[in-house]
Amino acid sequence: MTEILKEALVSRPAEVLFDLVSDIAAYPHFLPGCPKVEIHHQTETETEATLFVQKGWVKFSFRTRNKNERPGSIPLEDQDAGFLTTSFISHREISEARHNKVSEGYITMELVEGPFRALTGKWTFTPLNNDACKVSFRLNYEFSQRAFQMTLNPAMEKLAETFVTAFVERAQA
Repeated sequence: MTEILKEALVSRPAEVLFDLVSDIAAYPHFLPGCPKVEIHHQTETETEATLFVQKGWVKFSFRTRNKNERPGSIPLEDQDAGFLTTSFISHREISEARHNKVSEGYITMELVEGPFRALTGKWTFTPLNNDACKVSFRLNYEFSQRAFQMTLNPAMEKLAETFVTAFVERAQA
């Protein structure tokens, strides 16, 4: 199984990044390798959509069901605060996050259909203060056939590798 983990510290509120990632319909406007999406179902807390991926002559699509939880204000004592131990977050940012009683938001993805045996993902949006957040993207996937692995994996890796960068650049534009 392939696992990709990307993280970034962003000088924008967590809610801004959450809104960009949850706006799947906008992906073709700025996400390299994603020329088209189809939204099948969308509510405030759940989205089911198909992403079309293209890199050169390689084209494929996959459908996921995403569950969304906006970053919010709940006491840190009521959640797992393990993210606070990450070494590159300063003690000042940790103190501010604790003081502001902010909670991380997330978007989880699970495979509905596509050329995968398995695909799961999770975006995490951790507010550090009112104007900054940590964004994490974890993707685990395995193609259903060896032939798919050989032909489609480079396009999938490229798409996944550019996800965080594309969203951070859009947020800071």
